[in-house]
Amino acid sequence: MTPSELTHSAATAALELLPDGVLVVCDGEVLLANRALCRMAGEDLVGHAPPAWLPASGQAEVEVDGRPAFVTVAPCAIAGGRSGSVVTVRNADAPSVLAHRASHDGLTGVLNQRAFRERLAVEAARGETLSLVVIDLDHFKAVNDVHGHPVGDRVLAEAAARIAGAARAVDVVGRIGGEEFAWLLPGDAAAAALVAAQRLRAALRSSPLAGVEVTASMGVCDLRTAHDADALLRRADEALYWAKAFGRDCALVWSARTAARIASVRDGSAPDDAHGTRVAALAVALAEARGWEADAAARLHHAGRLHDLGKLALPDSLLERAGALSEPELEHIRQHARIGAELAGLDEEPSSWIRHHHERWDGVGYPARLSGDGIPEGAQLLAIADAWDTLVSGRPYRGPLSADEALAEIDCSAGTHLRPDAGALLRAALAWLS
Repeated sequence: MTPSELTHSAATAALELLPDGVLVVCDGEVLLANRALCRMAGEDLVGHAPPAWLPASGQAEVEVDGRPAFVTVAPCAIAGGRSGSVVTVRNADAPSVLAHRASHDGLTGVLNQRAFRERLAVEAARGETLSLVVIDLDHFKAVNDVHGHPVGDRVLAEAAARIAGAARAVDVVGRIGGEEFAWLLPGDAAAAALVAAQRLRAALRSSPLAGVEVTASMGVCDLRTAHDADALLRRADEALYWAKAFGRDCALVWSARTAARIASVRDGSAPDDAHGTRVAALAVALAEARGWEADAAARLHHAGRLHDLGKLALPDSLLERAGALSEPELEHIRQHARIGAELAGLDEEPSSWIRHHHERWDGVGYPARLSGDGIPEGAQLLAIADAWDTLVSGRPYRGPLSADEALAEIDCSAGTHLRPDAGALLRAALAWLS
């Protein structure tokens, strides 16, 4: 007998000795069912279609041959590159099932609020590196109102499955409110937790949940800035509140500096931004070149002053990094235009100029992938002014260019990144300012 045959034989023998029922399903057929499962079901299911009591995924209490049972369904890889499911079935009155029921949410299968808070307290008491992500499904009430509560329940269950799928074995996931979940990441500081949160946000958006398009807002905090379990949860909740207030479908990290910056914006005492001041002045000159009326140019000036306001809600460690950023980190940075539009508190039109000033003429910008004349003209002009000031002022990842070099870059970007006449408009605007 070869080593692989010996391993397979040992695994088969172990499955037959288990007190819990186990079956493996693939392509609408039961491939394996151990002896305990056959006793529970009252028949040998191998080679047949999956039984009607089998849920599609997750965990559920069902009746198997007239007796209550607790069923867990998890994805697994099958030989030949196929995907299937491995199913465990336990008697509903088994001690392990009763203990699980007491600590886990019946709908989603993750820890319930009480059990999660207990784990949070234990992990925080260790005093080691620890982060918390609080997750809220956006506009969930509308899901229930439009699609009904049964669909809402399925959305919650599928969301929990994706959160649990994003978590590592050492992580802890719980449901702490109606549509609110919490994800504890031992060993991760805020920066790593933020990357994980952005990956999860992408996973939740990647395909519908129970047929419904759903996004999520997230707040992140680590133990270094919170010191104890209560403060950790409270500050992650505060960051979640920012994410929801600034347009939803984003993840933000709590820090004392960010909290102070946001408070200063709300009370009108935010410090002047030199980059914003220069962009505002150039945007007005560009508007003059386009023949804008004075009142519209004044509103553009205000929007230019505030166009980067959303960066106040982002970590300086990402904004000032000289090296390359990962895709989740870039996605986090890209939130700033939408956040800034909400923070600025302007009317709809100037808010749209801020929101869309990173759209590209060729349609590969953000946040909405608008293209050509579909981009508001105010946003087009802010994009030119922002690009020019960035080129001649420099950034952490590269030094400033000369005026001639910067103009050459603008010309190269015309028709792709910027509107086709960007170079001509910019030269006219610079001449008007001189």
